[in-house]
Amino acid sequence: MKKDIPPDFDGINEFNGKIMHPQKWDTSIDYSNKEVIVIGSGATAVTLVPEMAKDAKHVTMLQRSPTYVVSAPQQDPLAIFYKNIYPQNYLISLFDGKIFYDNNGTLDYVKKIQKE
Repeated sequence: MKKDIPPDFDGINEFNGKIMHPQKWDTSIDYSNKEVIVIGSGATAVTLVPEMAKDAKHVTMLQRSPTYVVSAPQQDPLAIFYKNIYPQNYLISLFDGKIFYDNNGTLDYVKKIQKE
């Protein structure tokens, strides 16, 4: 497990609120109707922020660089259709290429919207 790095920025000593790292989450903290700032946008923030937003007065997420999350179906309908027609070895090579193509297409799309 990565060691948490405490924040170090100007004015932190004047902050009167609670500062905690998700790895050392204090479940006794009641953040309902409070203004919350989450620093970071990784996997923890992706799950943490929507849950906190249900009860907090306002949640702000600060991020250095954007995180992109793509929802994909658990099973590929095209692969299910073709598995009854073609041998498994052929399908593996065919659909590995499709996954590679899709991932590159997603990356190209993300690069495109970053430029806009």
